[in-house]
Order: sequence, then C-alpha cells, then structure tokens
Amino acid sequence: MLIKFLSSLNATVKIRIRAHANVFVDHLGFDLGKEGWQIVSKIWHLEQVIA
Repeated sequence: MLIKFLSSLNATVKIRIRAHANVFVDHLGFDLGKEGWQIVSKIWHLEQVIA
C-alpha cells in the first residue's frame, strides 16, 4: 500500500489486491471532511492473471 498526501485535505492510496487468480491495482482518492477521511474516487485495473 502506498499513501501520498497531496495536501492536508487530500490523499491518494495505491493498493494491490489478489482475488483468486487475478491481481488488481486500485487507486483511491480521499478527501478529509467533517466526518473524517472518505473515498471520493476509485480507478482500478487488472495487473496480472496468475495461471
């Protein structure tokens, strides 16, 4: 997991996830609001299929 703070109110997180034979990479955008950190965007791609 890689966390990058863009400012005191915004951050991005990169997560690599294995689900069965698939390896996905998620890029999540976070915003700090009144109720804490919230995911405001998600982009993902299939990085690898394990045979």
